[in-house]
Amino acid sequence: MGNILSCLFGGEEDADGKWEGREGKGDKHRAPAPQFDSATVLQGLAGEEILNCVLAVDGGGRFSISAGEEQTVRVFDFDAKRVVREWKAPAKAVNRLSCCSLSRLVLAGCRDGSIVVWRDAGTGRLGAGGWEGEVKGEEEVAVMRGHELAVNGLAVSMEDENCLFSGSRDWTVRVWDVPSGKEQAQCKVHRNVVSYARAVPGEPCFLQASEDLQLRLWDVRAFQKPAQIIASAHNNIMTCCDVSRDGLLLLSSSNGFAGEGCELKVWDRRQGQLLAQLHGHAESITSCCFLSASSRSSKPLVASASQDSSVRVWDVEEAKCRQSISLLSSHRVTSLSAAMASSGKEFLCSGSFSGALGMWSVGEDGEIALESCAASERITA
Repeated sequence: MGNILSCLFGGEEDADGKWEGREGKGDKHRAPAPQFDSATVLQGLAGEEILNCVLAVDGGGRFSISAGEEQTVRVFDFDAKRVVREWKAPAKAVNRLSCCSLSRLVLAGCRDGSIVVWRDAGTGRLGAGGWEGEVKGEEEVAVMRGHELAVNGLAVSMEDENCLFSGSRDWTVRVWDVPSGKEQAQCKVHRNVVSYARAVPGEPCFLQASEDLQLRLWDVRAFQKPAQIIASAHNNIMTCCDVSRDGLLLLSSSNGFAGEGCELKVWDRRQGQLLAQLHGHAESITSCCFLSASSRSSKPLVASASQDSSVRVWDVEEAKCRQSISLLSSHRVTSLSAAMASSGKEFLCSGSFSGALGMWSVGEDGEIALESCAASERITA
């Protein structure tokens, strides 16, 4: 294993074996759900497993990387309408995904506490250099070990892609050096059961949500304690978080039932103050993200998905839902991810409980439309 790692990463196996191998009611402002008769249904191309995570990949086209309960990691090319890569995690389900576009690495945080790394054999940036060769990818390059329980937070630094942040149910957060695979630092915080993590654009910082109801911001340059804490961010367990492209706004979501507790909150990072509460989902929010369209319209926009079988777009400034789309309950969305295609147009990828993958176009005004889906049937209601 040491020779393989030295060849691929320019480093050696770690001695301790770290390498192994404002409030607004959304329903009042709900826009009518558009009809998707023109959406292309790509049958026979999706798996049947529950998808725990999906990652929209920017580059030469519109790609998604997805994974879930059956350990299979797939790269799907929505423009070519085919699966272009497929890997198998060595143990248990995959909870989170991240990637290093420049070095063409795909990383998976798994339920057994491991972080599995694969390298794609193409050239150029991940996605931009094409997906030549066999669909079945190479065996894993390496496995980062250290966490004792499931990895629920995984994010690569947007600065240079050399720093990986991970968080787990074992109360620890860790920083890894991607080229060498070595753990650089770790911090254990009592009851910090990490539920999600995101990188802060342009900074060596990471945001993580926790089941202890606190949002924590970590700076890898001083990792002994969180750089910032937003205490009691929600009343219910937080499910997801995100950071705006300018790094100034933070987003969090939570569990709930019958319209109570299932809310999104937007925070001013500099002041640590709540800017908006977004109400309207009837059940737990499974995923949320900022839309880049907000940088063009000057109004921050947020996309969210819920167990109530809806996907919504929110206007943060007015604290209202501007668009709500109903899905079939069997295809309710578990994960959302936005990226910018080489054309300069933003797109949104979704993964569902049924294994269906959706690709949504994002308009200049931030409204979304389902363009195609890899599923056995239509996913919209």
